Amino acid sequence: MVIQYVMALVFLFGGMWIVGHFVEINKSGWFEMWRSFTIPYIILAATYYLELKKQTKKQNEMLGRIKKRPPE
Repeated sequence: MVIQYVMALVFLFGGMWIVGHFVEINKSGWFEMWRSFTIPYIILAATYYLELKKQTKKQNEMLGRIKKRPPE
């Protein structure tokens, strides 16, 4: 999750750096960009990973029940 976040920030700030060569960016623009990206990212990533963990646990329980069944 952290590696994905850092990679996304690199691309985001890289794009902003390129755009900054053509238009003037406000001094607080970098912070605002970081904040407007980070807050939704944390919420959505946490939701995704919690749901993924829940689904994985459910599938592991199903596999455990299948393994315990006697052969037919």
